[in-house]
Amino acid sequence: MKALNWVKREDGGTRYGSEVEYVLPYPLLGKLMDILMVKRAVARSIQKSLERLRTVVEESSRLQDSIEDRQRASTGSLIRPLSHRYPEYVSSRE
Repeated sequence: MKALNWVKREDGGTRYGSEVEYVLPYPLLGKLMDILMVKRAVARSIQKSLERLRTVVEESSRLQDSIEDRQRASTGSLIRPLSHRYPEYVSSRE
């Protein structure tokens, strides 16, 4: 089984995709099993995984927005990393 996952920017958002390639053993029996069961099971599994990923990403985004809103409310601005104040401590690799 081979799986290809990809991410690309699109219209101000991000599109994620997953493609799966598989070969079942036993040519005749494998094709029959693929038609009857396997293709739908793989598609359902991929769909559930994508739905879970979307949920995690959206919740993470909402959490980050909430943190930033609370920081603004309490300090009047976002809390920034110390590297903004002390650039000499930032690694040259960054």
